[in-house]
Amino acid sequence: MSLGHRGRGGDRQRGQDIVTLQRWIAENPEWRAIGAPIAVYWDGPFTPFFLRRSEVMIELSPAG
Repeated sequence: MSLGHRGRGGDRQRGQDIVTLQRWIAENPEWRAIGAPIAVYWDGPFTPFFLRRSEVMIELSPAG
């Protein structure tokens, strides 16, 4: 499962995204996380901040 963003991002945004994903997992007990969250930054450092894309991902597995 992933949550993507466009814009500045950073540690604070990544932390908020992780909390959002973990809250979704807690509210949907038919799924469980099977790995640690990872952050992916798709654009290089010379991309203007307002065009940068990033995602936070957590691998899921059916709970059953």
